[in-house]
Amino acid sequence: MTPRHLDRRLRACVAIGLSSNAALTAVVALDSGSLEVDMPAWLAIAASVAAAMALLGFAAGLYELFASSGDRSGAGHHPVAQSVIVASGSLMLALFAATALGRDTAFTTLAVATLLLVHLAATRFIPAVGLLVQAAVVAGLMLIPDWRMDLPVAVWVAMTITLLTVVGVHRLANQRPKLSMRGVAAVVGGWVLMSAVILGLRKSVGLSIWPAEFHMGSLVWPMLGVLVLCVAVRWRLAGVTPDARAASGVVRVVALGQPLMAAAWCVSIELMGAAISFLLVAVAATMLSGLARDLASLHPAHGPHWRR
Repeated sequence: MTPRHLDRRLRACVAIGLSSNAALTAVVALDSGSLEVDMPAWLAIAASVAAAMALLGFAAGLYELFASSGDRSGAGHHPVAQSVIVASGSLMLALFAATALGRDTAFTTLAVATLLLVHLAATRFIPAVGLLVQAAVVAGLMLIPDWRMDLPVAVWVAMTITLLTVVGVHRLANQRPKLSMRGVAAVVGGWVLMSAVILGLRKSVGLSIWPAEFHMGSLVWPMLGVLVLCVAVRWRLAGVTPDARAASGVVRVVALGQPLMAAAWCVSIELMGAAISFLLVAVAATMLSGLARDLASLHPAHGPHWRR
C-alpha cells in the first residue's frame, strides 16, 4: 500500500471517529431536548456529522496548503489554488450545516476552525501547543451540535483519549521537534485547564456534568470501552518497530474505537437503539478498513503485505 493510500485510509478512519463523536452529542441533545433548534432527529444527526466532516475537509485543505507553500520542488499532492478551494468550500459547508442547528453552533464551528489554524501554525514550532490544540479540536467538534449537552463527561473522556494518543504518536513516530520536559509539563497543565473548562465551568453556571438519572454504575460501560480500546492499541503495537507507520496504525485504532465508545455511552444512559446503531457502525467501519485483519495477526511485525 502506497503512502498516499495509507494517508487516505487514515483520514477515512479519523472521519468516522469524529463523525461518531458529533453524532453522539446530537443523540444526547435530542434525548434531553436541549437542541437550540427543534428539528427531526435524522436532520440533527445529519447536520452534526456534516459539520464535523466539513471541518475535517477544512483541516485537510489547510494541511495541503501549508505543505504546498513549503514545497519548493513542486511535488505536493495538490496545487495551491485547489487547496484554497477545498479549505474555503469546506468551511462554508461546515458553517451552513452548523447554522441549521442554531446560532451558538455556528459560533462553536468558527471557534473550532480557528483552533485548526492555530494547530497548523503551532505544531511546527511548539509541539506541546500543537498536541493540546488537537485534543481541544476533538472536544470542540463534539460540542458543535450542542455545547450544553447533558453528558460533558463523554467530551472530557474523548479529549483525554485524544491527548494521550497524540502524545504517544508524537513519541512513537519520533516527530520533530521532540517534546521536552517543559513541554510535558505544558501538556499536563493544558489538560488540567481543558478539564476545568469542560467540567468545572459547567458547574459554575449551574449545568450538570451528567444527566440526573446517571449514576456511578453507569460508568461501567464507558470504562469497559476504554479498556477494549487500550487492549486493541497494545495488540496493534505488539512486535511492531516504532515508526510513523506504527503511529498511523495507533491513530486508526483509536479513531475506529470512537463509535464503540459512543455505543458505550448510549448504553450507560439507556439509549439502546442509538447504542446498537453505533455498534453496527463500529463493526462495519472496522471490517471495511481492514483493521480486523490487523488485530487478528499474532505477529504484526511479520504480517502479510496488507499490513504495510
